Amino acid sequence: MRLVKWIKRFILAVQFMTKIPISVQLDVDEQDFAQSMLFYPVVGLIVGALMTVVYYIFSLIASGLLPSVAAVLSGVAVTGAFHLDGLADVCDALLSNKDRTGMLAVMKDSRIGTGGAVAIASILILKIAVLTEMSGNAAYDALLLAPVLGRTGIVTAAAISQYARAEGGLGQHFIDKTGWLQMIWTAVIALAIAALAIGYAALVFLAAEFLTAVLFAKYMESKIGGMTGDTLGATCEITEVVVLLMFAVSMR
Repeated sequence: MRLVKWIKRFILAVQFMTKIPISVQLDVDEQDFAQSMLFYPVVGLIVGALMTVVYYIFSLIASGLLPSVAAVLSGVAVTGAFHLDGLADVCDALLSNKDRTGMLAVMKDSRIGTGGAVAIASILILKIAVLTEMSGNAAYDALLLAPVLGRTGIVTAAAISQYARAEGGLGQHFIDKTGWLQMIWTAVIALAIAALAIGYAALVFLAAEFLTAVLFAKYMESKIGGMTGDTLGATCEITEVVVLLMFAVSMR
């Protein structure tokens, strides 16, 4: 029975974080949402594996930008631009020159403003540019592990934060019920995945993920008093870029 519960939470994580069609109706509660975060690194591995396969296929028929563009866009497609949407909302809010209440209202607005559009374009261009600078195994390792560590960053940020909205929201299910235990277990899972790919260097990348997530969470706390679902999505995107940049630098 306990195994069934964890299988349900794994399916929930895949359904919530990706557009992979799993036609299973789940009876879940707030605890299931929170505990499903333990599987976020595994979901990241699935996303990263898809991006790696796409990169490999396109590298067989073309060179230059095309494999990188195809890989990055495949990641956007499989996640439904879920985290990019969060990043856009956060950038719109931060560039709005409003107070805490105003910024939270901007993030709740479903429309994307100029700041959000520029943020999406900028981060996609940056990912493509960094990947194009890589070659060989580094590109494959980067594509595989950036989504893993990006989603680990979500759990790290949620574990050390409080929910920013007084009226509640979907992100509250994750933030208020995620603690140090989930963060540690998620880090262990991410470390195991990364170590299989890059050995002891996985410790450095995990440390970078932790530092990135903590610094961004503390910054958002200073701006809006905590974290929301949008800021968790932004954490994922920012952490992914940091990981990609580290792989690029390591090749120098």
